[in-house]
Amino acid sequence: EEIKKLKYLLLVSVFLSFPLIMAMFSGMLGWGLDFLHDWRLQLVLATPVQFLIGFRFYKNGWHSIKSGSANMDVLVAMGTSAAYFFSLYNSLFQQGEKHLYFEASAVIITLILFGKYLETVAKGKTSEALKRLMELQAGSATVIVNGNEVKTLSYTFEIITPIHKTVWFSFLVLGLCILAGIGMAFQLSG
Repeated sequence: EEIKKLKYLLLVSVFLSFPLIMAMFSGMLGWGLDFLHDWRLQLVLATPVQFLIGFRFYKNGWHSIKSGSANMDVLVAMGTSAAYFFSLYNSLFQQGEKHLYFEASAVIITLILFGKYLETVAKGKTSEALKRLMELQAGSATVIVNGNEVKTLSYTFEIITPIHKTVWFSFLVLGLCILAGIGMAFQLSG
């Protein structure tokens, strides 16, 4: 569910940030996309990325500061807020050519969100692989013992010569004879 949420937020963020990137490149390369340089359009595109999609950075950063430390979320929130509010100030109060950095704040949030998405996907795959590996481990084995009472760790079972007794693998000790059936899997070490 976390992966789906991050994927949705990432797609929305990319969708809103792309025109801002195009505005930056069109200015540098002279592509003639002047309508993308309108500060009102850039403000409308950058605001949801900054405060709705980027809210997680503000929230986590605030909790980090309250606990007496600063983490990456604090850095992201401060850096992107500086670019956003500087651009907002320039949009409202600067005369003539306006220097806007809305694309910087939106792209930084988008790229960091992409990194978090990749991290979450990798963690999910690792957890699934560990779960499958644990499923390979058999839970119990049949032990054949000739003798009297056998004690293993904290588990005791009685032997009536000869007997087949099922015990958990964690209770096996060196010297026990294990009955192996067709298709049974054993994972023992030591």
